[in-house]
Amino acid sequence: MSSRRKSPLPSPRRCNADLLKADLEARFKAKLNVQVHIDPALIGGVRIAVGDEVIDASVRGKLANMAAALKN
Repeated sequence: MSSRRKSPLPSPRRCNADLLKADLEARFKAKLNVQVHIDPALIGGVRIAVGDEVIDASVRGKLANMAAALKN
């Protein structure tokens, strides 16, 4: 199974990426081939896509959710 990880900056420590991969493999019960993409538009945090599931823990995502809540 393949996963894509986007972050605004390169990971400062390799062990963070290894821990994240181990957590994702446990959650999805599958071996993952992790691809890392740098996306400065995320501002901070991380956005992970595994198959059709997306985990958006980015600052951009949180700001978008807050903007949508304020409009309602």
